[in-house]
Amino acid sequence: MRTILFTLLALTCMLLSSCNNELDEQQVAITDETNTVFRQSDGILMFDNEAAFLEAVEKVRNNEVGTASFTRSASGEEFISLFREFDQAMTEADDYYQREGGYEEFKVKFPNLYYPEYEEDYAAFLPVSDEAIAKLLNQQGKVIIAGKEIDMRDVFSYEKIQELGLGMPENVNVYNTP
Repeated sequence: MRTILFTLLALTCMLLSSCNNELDEQQVAITDETNTVFRQSDGILMFDNEAAFLEAVEKVRNNEVGTASFTRSASGEEFISLFREFDQAMTEADDYYQREGGYEEFKVKFPNLYYPEYEEDYAAFLPVSDEAIAKLLNQQGKVIIAGKEIDMRDVFSYEKIQELGLGMPENVNVYNTP
């Protein structure tokens, strides 16, 4: 009797786990505590409407939920946001900027960042002014809201970089001489 019960239990577990693996990636919805639904398809997050997107932005901004909690896909494919690409680029920047030709290699490796090359400033910048939004965008700066793909990048000039307080201060000598 115990053997039959154990066998039935094992078969039930295998059946349930095999059903989960057959889900189509677009059908995977991970719900957080307040039942806001986020989906990922082909490396882009999808939101049912603008309110759901704005709610997710606020949750990310307030550290109420990490992007990893709703960016899984059925295929196991990991979502890589524009902010994550930027963060990785900043981690590796010194390795590239310190050698001849490294800057050009850096731009090729991280093509989705903004490179204004303004005066002496050759830094890479996040092309989205709001970091919380950038954490929900794919590497090309896009998201799907109510079935429409939207490009959320909004940093296209060095003036915008300065407005955000990220550029080099005016009238500062970049070369420190004793």
